[in-house]
Amino acid sequence: MNINELPIELLEKILIYTDGVFLARYRTVCKRWYNVITQSNYLWIHRCMLESKANSLKAKENSSPDISWYQIYRNLNMWPHISKQKKKLLNFFQLPSHETETTTADLNQGILVVNSRDYTKLVDVNRPGTKPIIINGKQKCEKIVSTDNVTALLIDTNLLYIQRTVNFNDMKSEALFEDVKVFSLHEEELFYCTRNNIIYRVDLLKKDLEKELCFNFRDTTTVYKTKDNVQHLFVKYVKTGCVDIVLYTEDACIYTYRNNILYSTALVMNFLYRLNYSVVDEHTMIGYLGNLMKITTPGENLVLTFPAIQVAVLYNNHLVFATKNNKIYVLNLVKIFGKFMFEIDENLFDQIGSVPKKCVVKKICITEGCTGPIIMVSTTERIYLYKTNFFPMDKGPRIFENTKLYERLTALRDRLEEKHRADVLAIVRRPTKRKLST
Repeated sequence: MNINELPIELLEKILIYTDGVFLARYRTVCKRWYNVITQSNYLWIHRCMLESKANSLKAKENSSPDISWYQIYRNLNMWPHISKQKKKLLNFFQLPSHETETTTADLNQGILVVNSRDYTKLVDVNRPGTKPIIINGKQKCEKIVSTDNVTALLIDTNLLYIQRTVNFNDMKSEALFEDVKVFSLHEEELFYCTRNNIIYRVDLLKKDLEKELCFNFRDTTTVYKTKDNVQHLFVKYVKTGCVDIVLYTEDACIYTYRNNILYSTALVMNFLYRLNYSVVDEHTMIGYLGNLMKITTPGENLVLTFPAIQVAVLYNNHLVFATKNNKIYVLNLVKIFGKFMFEIDENLFDQIGSVPKKCVVKKICITEGCTGPIIMVSTTERIYLYKTNFFPMDKGPRIFENTKLYERLTALRDRLEEKHRADVLAIVRRPTKRKLST
């Protein structure tokens, strides 16, 4: 029997023993092999989990749902060469002069979220020519996350909107949860924490999107402190079938909830609470203040001195940061892992771009695109996008307007605008108290 006559499943079983470099080369054998290898999530998930599990899961979480595992694998493997690759700078969005202080920007799964004073704009950065979704109203989008069938959107009034693509009419397509502080969305379930530190779970496969109580963080903690308020929530699926709920509190303590038991981890770092710190995942944190940088990973604990840092983000073992003079650098941490270094040699930095000196960098976000990584740099005046063309011939996935994601985002826009109109009408109809004449 000819190997090309084998079923796709059996061909995948054979190719799974090949490394990523040869898999990419085998795509040129014939058209059938090209389609099988490129479109097979089975092959590339196996390679990603085998070579770089944590970085691959984080990259997939930060990317658009229609970015394939093959694109995730090849993009991550090209990151060490990002400084040498040509990058296209897009002056993506000019902030109005009267809204430079109130406008914020974030990049979630390929969707650029621009929160202005009177509206919120959602733009697909993989296809900048497509029509953006504009949500009118004063509410601000804090976080938006999507899977193949569900989109969750949290606004600044602690309301969590759920929009689901359903195949049957008897399944509920939307839900709303109140008093939500942080949440974590997955393919089959959603976890969220309220402002009172109560953790709930929502089964996304059931007909009704109803919440179930997981545990009360305050009641479970033996010694509850005022600053033990949950700031970050992560969910980790372990091999034993258990689910670990990892909580980061305001005073940089870590708690893990497993099998109805809450495990407390020692204080991550005493001085981290005084730094500008951010949590990358359930195991990784970075903190910076002036020239001081603290990086905590499962295998490393680094304290470094850098040029004066304005903003920093850790991604795929690379530190991307902006200095006070508005230059954007990238540092491959693999070069310094395992070495005792306090002061970093500036020759290890690779500059990938810069922004005008009159701007102040406020935030850096990274997502994986069709042709390579996309780095968003949000400043006080403009929003810039650095698009890396590792694979310029990749046309990418289908048009944004035809996807289920676009339909869910449009439905969320209609729900938010309806809520805004109802709030305005309630204020107008509210009776006013008249002053009694003396």
